[in-house]
Amino acid sequence: MVGNSSDKISLIGAKGLIRRDFTDSVNDVMQTVGRNTFETIKRALLPALAILIIANFLGYAIMGANGILSWGDYRRQKAERLVQLAELNAEKVRLAHRSALLDPGGADPDLVEETVKRELGVVRPDEVVIPLD
Repeated sequence: MVGNSSDKISLIGAKGLIRRDFTDSVNDVMQTVGRNTFETIKRALLPALAILIIANFLGYAIMGANGILSWGDYRRQKAERLVQLAELNAEKVRLAHRSALLDPGGADPDLVEETVKRELGVVRPDEVVIPLD
């Protein structure tokens, strides 16, 4: 029976549903925590610091300059650089062809005349220069 005085466990509060030895142990723990707050904080400091450091590294791994979210930006930059590289290669081929035409051993006379007139500004008064570029 619950109300029997011969029971070793006495019930208190909440219509007798909470056992007295449990409430006594909770009270003992609460008093111990109150007295040893500094020790409790000291014990929790290292794990808390470790969690903060790990969270910092995770934040940089996700949102940092080299993080997961920046991969899309790297792909976009790579595509832009590939387009720029193709343009530069086309310019390189064009300049290689032009330098072959200006080779002193077999220069194209029309190209030499055009280049001299454009670069040096040697144009007679009766000539009209039409740039093709």
